[in-house]
Amino acid sequence: MSEQVRAAVFVKGNTPDAALASRAQCEAWAAERGYEVVECYESAGRMDVLLDVMNDIALRRFDVLVAAKTTEFGRQARPVQALVDRANRFGVVVSLVGAAEDLTSPSGHLVLALRTAEDEAIEAREEW
Repeated sequence: MSEQVRAAVFVKGNTPDAALASRAQCEAWAAERGYEVVECYESAGRMDVLLDVMNDIALRRFDVLVAAKTTEFGRQARPVQALVDRANRFGVVVSLVGAAEDLTSPSGHLVLALRTAEDEAIEAREEW
């Protein structure tokens, strides 16, 4: 029998309602795949939450990290790419709700770049 896949959810959300919606999307995504959600990281203005995630990746506290969109991890591509690179180094899969690719795979890197640009553009329009 195979071991249960441990998933962690990463939520930013600009408002409490947005955070709850993102968390629900990610938890549903995990449930559809039979993953057990073992952790939920909510930034809610905390700048150090990404460091917590990076440390927990190195400790292999979960097998999969999922977010509703790339901007949950941050607004700039560089920190998001650093997160994905670290996850890849430690064998943790990074996924987005609605994306078929594992962002740590070669094709996932391309998807990551495109989704990051798209998510940044959407958030910029919403702020206008």
